[in-house]
Amino acid sequence: MLIGAAGSTLFAVFAWGRRCSFSYSGYTGQEKFLTRRNLILLSIVPFIAVLLAWINEHHGLMWAGIRLTVQKSVHRLELDYGVYFWFYAAYLYLVLVVITSLLLRTLFLSSGLQRHQSVIMLSAMVFPWFGNILYS
Repeated sequence: MLIGAAGSTLFAVFAWGRRCSFSYSGYTGQEKFLTRRNLILLSIVPFIAVLLAWINEHHGLMWAGIRLTVQKSVHRLELDYGVYFWFYAAYLYLVLVVITSLLLRTLFLSSGLQRHQSVIMLSAMVFPWFGNILYS
């Protein structure tokens, strides 16, 4: 399950990159920045996260400690996060802030259909923000 989270994030970056080149970049006017080189650079941090998650038992950079505890017949997974986890979390928050900022900018600078589409995409951005707040 832990590896699945890291793997799905790597997939999300690739999917996001492909999706951005066809949709978000058109809405935000930033298509010139979504080059193959930049998409590869954006993918390096998630790719390393997947590799580190696979071999975490050897270094503890993603999760320094993993324990399963039972309290009143409720099983809980307790994690002590490693150094790379915090770096990766900061990277993901930065990406989330940049995407949200670009969509907000587009919302205020556009009109008509493009503004409507920006509202819809910003509404969808509520889910990652809300999920992160709940997890914290």
